[in-house]
Amino acid sequence: MVAPEILIFNLTGQRIPSKKVLKDIVRYALKLLKKNQGLSLVFIDNRLSRKLNYYWRKRNKPTTVLSFGPDRRLPFKEPYLGDIFINFGLIKKEAQKLNIPYLKYLSRFIIHGLIHLAGFDHQTKKANQKFIELENKIYQSVVNKIL
Repeated sequence: MVAPEILIFNLTGQRIPSKKVLKDIVRYALKLLKKNQGLSLVFIDNRLSRKLNYYWRKRNKPTTVLSFGPDRRLPFKEPYLGDIFINFGLIKKEAQKLNIPYLKYLSRFIIHGLIHLAGFDHQTKKANQKFIELENKIYQSVVNKIL
């Protein structure tokens, strides 16, 4: 089986973790989700996060993570899961406030976005409970295996 292509874009001007570590986190989480599709991780700032959050969710504030499934009109040559937009500055700030290593905190939001792209949501109480359980299980596995 060929490893899925993981594209990483940094639009923040800040130094992000190494692409190797980020790809390892994504690939391991995809394996646990039984998905073998490519995706992109896009690191953004508060301004773009606010714009995207308002445009897609009508919430006029920055958020930590947004996930978007694939645009079926685009001619990808391989299966493509979608895009995850990560507000890196906000995640670093929250991690520092909570006294959590930012790479661990960041990995939780990457996993959160991946679970959404895998087709899960948290719109109902039951779905939210399942989502949280899956997120925690994958997060613990990623921390134990990679971080």
